Amino acid sequence: MESERPFVTYKIKNERNGKFYVGSTSNTSSRWAEHRRAIKAARTARVGNHLMCLDIQKNGWGLSDFRFGIIERFETREAMLAGEQALLNTYWGTAKNYNSAHEVLRDTVLHKWFAWNLRTLEHRRYLSVEALSVDFRLGLKTLAGLIARDDVAPGDWVFEPFSRRRTVREVRQMMLVHGIPPPPQQDAASLARSISNLIYGPCKSQGTALNGHQTREFYGV
Repeated sequence: MESERPFVTYKIKNERNGKFYVGSTSNTSSRWAEHRRAIKAARTARVGNHLMCLDIQKNGWGLSDFRFGIIERFETREAMLAGEQALLNTYWGTAKNYNSAHEVLRDTVLHKWFAWNLRTLEHRRYLSVEALSVDFRLGLKTLAGLIARDDVAPGDWVFEPFSRRRTVREVRQMMLVHGIPPPPQQDAASLARSISNLIYGPCKSQGTALNGHQTREFYGV
């Protein structure tokens, strides 16, 4: 019976723009009420709720524009958390996702992928190649080919695992190969800081973080 399986994953969907938040709970009514209170209070400690609040304030929407729905039911808490992690692996960091905390069970995060822009050095973090596919609307075979060839995708995006760790010299060479003038040699230190701060630095932390598009929404830039 459904009542005998209280462990669920859920989605809070913005019916206006299709953006959504995913989570898990054993008490749906309490969790939905908690989210509504947090959104009304615009608490920044839980960034996902704050991003939903910003959408409401910016567009003149209301809580009635958000729908709470159950995705899947589970027999145990462990299975529920694994189900939530699978959702985060696929959607965390994508443009349509409100979530900020990117892991449920710390030891389940085996790999981190990220995209960075060769022209702007904007970076975006992801938990899986599937999430890259969702955000950039590229097929998994296309992504696999780009990564295997160490190639640059349309729009000057580079996809790679965090372990790749390119050097400043490699980045400058990539810029030249793809017709993007690198900074003057005297600005090499500045370029190194930019690469470290915008690409690699944020990936060192296992804590809550925002991707570029989320950062612009959160800070209003």
